[in-house]
Amino acid sequence: MVTFTIPAELRAACLAHPAELYALISQESAGALRDVIAAKTKREGQAGFISVLHTWGRQMQHHPHVHCIVPAIAFDPENHELLRPGKDAFLVHYRPLAARFRSRMQTALREKIS
Repeated sequence: MVTFTIPAELRAACLAHPAELYALISQESAGALRDVIAAKTKREGQAGFISVLHTWGRQMQHHPHVHCIVPAIAFDPENHELLRPGKDAFLVHYRPLAARFRSRMQTALREKIS
């Protein structure tokens, strides 16, 4: 499972514009996952995943985040083969995924503002 969170500084904006920003969070988290998996597999591997948007935390505080369930396997549509990470390896590592999500969110927010 992978979780994408929004910084506290953007939470007020999410409350003010929930339809736009919740859709953006969902869209960009999925895009970041697709981008990192394709780069990791070096063959444009694709993976299916399920995403769920949560807008509140356990203590009922406003805390928008997306949970994604991602199988540890990707599919190479060109060669029709399954791509598995090596033994004791992950399909997706959090640092490149976090960096890609931040980059995509910054770009998307700038485009929405201008």
